[in-house]
Amino acid sequence: MSQIVSKQDLLLSAVVLVVAMLMMLIPLKWTSLITTPFSMRTFGIRKIKRWHSRTDTLGNLMLWISLIFCVGFPWIPYSPLIYLFWLTFTWLCTVSRAVRMSQVRSRSIKIQVLFLINLIYGVGILAGFGFYNDYVLWVRSYEYANLVAAGEALQPMLYLTNSAPAAYLVQILILAVPVMNLWGQFKYMRLENTFKAANMFTYWMKSLLVLALTAGLGVFGGEGLHLIYQHQDSVPIYSIVPMERQDLEDVPADAANPEDQAADPNAGQTDPNAQPVDPNADPNAQPADPNADPNAQPADPNVDPNAQPVDPNAEIVDPNVDPNAIDPYTAPVDPYEGEGY
Repeated sequence: MSQIVSKQDLLLSAVVLVVAMLMMLIPLKWTSLITTPFSMRTFGIRKIKRWHSRTDTLGNLMLWISLIFCVGFPWIPYSPLIYLFWLTFTWLCTVSRAVRMSQVRSRSIKIQVLFLINLIYGVGILAGFGFYNDYVLWVRSYEYANLVAAGEALQPMLYLTNSAPAAYLVQILILAVPVMNLWGQFKYMRLENTFKAANMFTYWMKSLLVLALTAGLGVFGGEGLHLIYQHQDSVPIYSIVPMERQDLEDVPADAANPEDQAADPNAGQTDPNAQPVDPNADPNAQPADPNADPNAQPADPNVDPNAQPVDPNAEIVDPNVDPNAIDPYTAPVDPYEGEGY
C-alpha cells in the first residue's frame, strides 16, 4: 500500500495555509470593495409576521442548490469544474458578509473569521476537486453512476463487493461539508450581522472540525475504502480528473496506475511490424514453423505420426496366410516318397 499522507498532500496543505495567512494582510476596506457585488445586500430577506422574525430565502435557495448538486454530481457533465466555480462563488459571498458584520467591532475578530473562511475554501478545493486522492473518489463515483445507468444498482451484493457506492457517499460528504458550511455562515451573517457561534473559541472549534472532516475524508477516504473492500491490488491513480462518467470509457487501462508504467517502460507500446490478429483464428492453435516448406501438403490429422513408412514397390502380403507355411507348388519333392523304403 502506498503512503497515505504523501509529500504532495502536505505541500498543498502548506500552500493553502500560507495563502490564507497572506490574505489576512489585505485591508478590510479593500476586501469589502472587491466583494461588493457578492454581498447581495438585503435581496431575499423577508419578514415572517406570524413569528415576528426574518428568513433568508436566497440563502435557503443556495443551500438547496448546493445539496442537489452534491448528490447528483456524477450525472452532471463537467461537475468538477462546476463545483470549483460554485465553491469560489460561495467563498466570495461569505467573505463579503464577513467584512460587513455590523455587530462585530473588533478588527482582529473579523480577520480571524476571514482566515478560517479562507482555510475552509482552500481545503475544500483540495479535497473536493480530488488533489488529495488523485481523483480516485471522482472515478469511483462515476463508476457507480455507470452501474446505476446499467441497472446494476439494485443488486445487494454490489454494495458488499464494490467500493464504488461507498466512494460515492464519501465524495458527497467531501463536496457538501465546505460549501454547505459557507452558505450557512452567509445566511447567518445576513440575518444576525455576526459570526455563526457564541464566541470565537466555539467558532474556532467548529471551523477546525469542518477542516478536519473535509481533509480527513479527502486524504484517507480512498485508501480507507481500499483496505475495507480489498477488491484489487492497488488503488488506481489518474493523472487528470474525468469531467463526466462517459470519460471513463476513454481512459486507457495503462493510465489507471502510472506506477505500473514506471516499472515496465514498454507497457502500452505496440509493435509497428506486428501482423493483425484474425478474430476467427483458434487461440489454442500452435504457431506456424517459419522454416516449413510452403509447398508441402497439409498433414492428415487421422494418420498416426509414429507409423513406419510403406515401400510402394513391396509385394502385397495377404494377412490371412501364415508366413511360415510351405507352398506345395514351390517346396522340394522327395524322390523316394511313396516307394516303401
